[in-house]
Amino acid sequence: MKPICFAALLALFSITAFAQEGSLVGGLGFGGNHYSEAPPAGITYGSKTGFVLKGTSDIMPLGPVLLRGGLFFENRGFKRTSASGDSFTQYHSLGVTAEAAYTSLPFVSFSGGLYLSTGMGKVTTTLSDGTSSEAEFSDVALSKGDYGLKAGVRGKYPVLPILSAVLDLDYLFGFKDLSTVAGKMNRRDLWVLVGASYEF
Repeated sequence: MKPICFAALLALFSITAFAQEGSLVGGLGFGGNHYSEAPPAGITYGSKTGFVLKGTSDIMPLGPVLLRGGLFFENRGFKRTSASGDSFTQYHSLGVTAEAAYTSLPFVSFSGGLYLSTGMGKVTTTLSDGTSSEAEFSDVALSKGDYGLKAGVRGKYPVLPILSAVLDLDYLFGFKDLSTVAGKMNRRDLWVLVGASYEF
């Protein structure tokens, strides 16, 4: 793990000691890449569905706004279409988030901030005929590190005095160029997550 990601994780675990509310949610992530420069000729990219698990802690309330720190694990992937057919790339990603959340509405809050993530393990590529292979990130011209903006909408409904059901919709807008060869390929992911929150 890169030192900057380790430092972010350490800071996240340190501030959770002041948490007023914690949540654990999981669900589907629709991973996709966007070319902000022209992609290689004849190649297009689409989305692939993977599993996402996310934990958050709400701290430091300032009126209707609070700081929300998070840790996420994503089984991320994307689709690549070329003249030879479709292929699917998939890998594990671990990351942290830091957001400001507006919480004054009864059942809905809005948040925005930053995320930082790193790839884990190896990258799996599955071809259109079903054959798959594993390789290092560098062998498939894919960057491990990633960072960018994150925006979210949270719906929360009380079930017990200290327990609520949670629905999260998150969008990740990556700034890091994930391609190490040609073009400028950035993350564009949508998450749909459900779970519960607990007030301390």
